[in-house]
Amino acid sequence: MNFFSQVIHADYGKFFRNIREAARREHKNSVLMTLDVGFSTVAFGSALTDYFNYEFFNKSLKERSRYAVVHTQDKFYQLVNDPKYKKTFTVKPNFLREFSQFAGRDWVYPDGSNYDVFDEFLNKHDTFMVKPIDGLGGGGIYKSSLQEIGDCREFCQKLVSQRMFLEEVIRQCAAMASLNPSSVNTIRVMTHNIDDHPTIFFSSVRVGNGNTVVDNFHSGGMSAVVDCKTGIVTGPAMDKSMRRFEAHPVTGVVFKGFQIPDWDKVKVMVDNACRMHPEMTVVGWDVSITDDGPILIEGNRRPGFDMVQMLDEKGEKYVLKDIETRFVAWQKQKQISAQ
Repeated sequence: MNFFSQVIHADYGKFFRNIREAARREHKNSVLMTLDVGFSTVAFGSALTDYFNYEFFNKSLKERSRYAVVHTQDKFYQLVNDPKYKKTFTVKPNFLREFSQFAGRDWVYPDGSNYDVFDEFLNKHDTFMVKPIDGLGGGGIYKSSLQEIGDCREFCQKLVSQRMFLEEVIRQCAAMASLNPSSVNTIRVMTHNIDDHPTIFFSSVRVGNGNTVVDNFHSGGMSAVVDCKTGIVTGPAMDKSMRRFEAHPVTGVVFKGFQIPDWDKVKVMVDNACRMHPEMTVVGWDVSITDDGPILIEGNRRPGFDMVQMLDEKGEKYVLKDIETRFVAWQKQKQISAQ
């Protein structure tokens, strides 16, 4: 969601509740804090979510200026990622079809004319994941089974009308399941590919909170930074409410020092995936680790930078600016070479 969409579609009722709660907690004046939100929007292009995600109410103007806020991210992705390939990444069946060699699972997208394929899928999988064909943050995803859906043809028509599709349930490896067995716990790997040199510049593990089947940061899950070279978790996890967890609240597994299995294979896989679409300079790859190795869940063409900065507890606009500078220089060099 871009800056202007956030402003137009923001939940202002929730916003004022957050203002009152933050003002009470921080012993600040709620009216002055509301005015400060408006000032930050004008001065830094920050959205309402930026103000609370990064706790701007406790940041100096200099500190705020260092954050890649929603408006900064909008401009960045408009520059570095070709919009022509938007649907390849945002429409999940398109992504699974395009990156089938890394998908590692069965799936079916009922379109009203392929009931035989749909029926074949159900004959092979008595439990499955139901997902929207597009969407963000794990919203609308749930697990179901043949016993729950009733009439298969009616269920198929329901999926068509709601623009949903089915995926085989991913069986993650024992090490990843140990973090939280109720969700498929994934790794977000952010890459940039400039001049055919894919590079991982941020990675984190995402773990469900024990109450949901998804691990997404924006759906109640928690996340911890992973060292890009070694695949080892470097510190505690954090959830969207900025609560920190040295260990998982349900399983008790300690985050710091946890080794992501098959990390070298993960790096090779995302390197190869990057090279398939070099016109998408920056991608956030969501990776699951199975007994057979890593697979791709999806690729995000506009991976949110909020999680990065919240986990690192500092503004990192310089990271995007560095990528942007190198991207622009590379584009100029290509133009010169083509003359």
